[in-house]
Amino acid sequence: MTPDGTTIAVCHSGNSNTRGVYVYQYSGNWSLKGSPITKEDVTFSEGTLQALGASARISNDGNRVVIADSHFDSSVGGTDAGALFVFDYTGGNWVQNGDVFLPNKTDGVTSASYVG
Repeated sequence: MTPDGTTIAVCHSGNSNTRGVYVYQYSGNWSLKGSPITKEDVTFSEGTLQALGASARISNDGNRVVIADSHFDSSVGGTDAGALFVFDYTGGNWVQNGDVFLPNKTDGVTSASYVG
């Protein structure tokens, strides 16, 4: 939730077809901010999605979300090493910002064995 309490990121880890993150904004009532972020929105250069939306964090202004897949498999991180994906809210849509962050990848997460 943002500090002012008007935007919240909700993880949905149920059905694999709807698994992901739903961002809601309050302005008199709660409404979906953009479309849900699901596996169809995620691009990555390597690996396999397993549990997108295992956790998520939202920025103070509600326009950036970091989403974890706690069981992401890759040749770099290994089996169930996890991964992080960054999305920015731009022009009414959630757009992925950069490639996947993997454990032990020189341009990603380097201090942990597992992420997510």
